[in-house]
Amino acid sequence: MDDARTRFLDLEQQATDLTVELERLREETLNYSNATKGLDEATTRLETTTAALLELVGKSGEIIETLGNIGTAELLASNREVKNELDELRKEASKRLEHIEQYQRRSLFSKLFGGG
Repeated sequence: MDDARTRFLDLEQQATDLTVELERLREETLNYSNATKGLDEATTRLETTTAALLELVGKSGEIIETLGNIGTAELLASNREVKNELDELRKEASKRLEHIEQYQRRSLFSKLFGGG
């Protein structure tokens, strides 16, 4: 009778261990799902930023073409203005990318290691 009881208790412990492990796996699956959502959001933001950067590239081409069509004095004056505008646009684009990267890192970290 003790053997049957011991066997039953062993089986009960195994069932408890399996339940705990299954719960851990369920939580891990949820964390991965949340991380995927965070990455999808970051991808969407990156797509928006990429579109903005492509627009900037197009505008830069227009600026270069315009500069080619005007005279030397105007060209030098416009060149300074364009450089300043491009520097500002680069700074803005860089800040946007930096914010997206920070968001992506925080989101992924939060989803993988709790808190999200």
